[in-house]
Amino acid sequence: MQPEVKIANDLREKTRAFHTELYDFIAETQEAVAKLGLGMPDLVDMGLLCREMEVFFDEMRKEVKSRKELIGKLMAMYVAQQSLNDTEKLEVTIKGELGTGTPDVKLQPKIPEPGSPEFMDLMEYFGLPRNRLAGIEDCMRLSFNGMRDLVTDLAEKGIPMPPGVVKTWPIYTTRFRRRKRTEPKTNEE
Repeated sequence: MQPEVKIANDLREKTRAFHTELYDFIAETQEAVAKLGLGMPDLVDMGLLCREMEVFFDEMRKEVKSRKELIGKLMAMYVAQQSLNDTEKLEVTIKGELGTGTPDVKLQPKIPEPGSPEFMDLMEYFGLPRNRLAGIEDCMRLSFNGMRDLVTDLAEKGIPMPPGVVKTWPIYTTRFRRRKRTEPKTNEE
């Protein structure tokens, strides 16, 4: 077994064991609460501990999400670099033992401030003449996601950026999905 697959399988097994142990404990305490086997002071303490566990797990979720996003950025950066070197062998989806990863690179534009000359140029590009925008520039807000998708689409088609878009930078992401076959291979396979 490859070292990276062993690390992923170990993490999966530790996560499963932790989940099972914690779930069993929560089920036991819920049963004690349901049978009224706990006094009011114990219920207060259990409620407080549940609140603290909620905060702990929310922080843990954020930490895990951050690690996932970092791994996804590294994968997408690597694939983007490889695509510059060899477009013939570019893998769109990368398959692991447990799942697949689909790297993606989008361009995020710097959105001009409302009322700035760049903003007015961009509004004209979208068909809103300057004379119609006088005094209402602050009401016009552009979607970061919409602008990112527009600029990425234009770049992929080789079309120049709209006037007013003076700076862009790459956003590297990877979408992870579980494979249908999730159990690790054994030596017999």
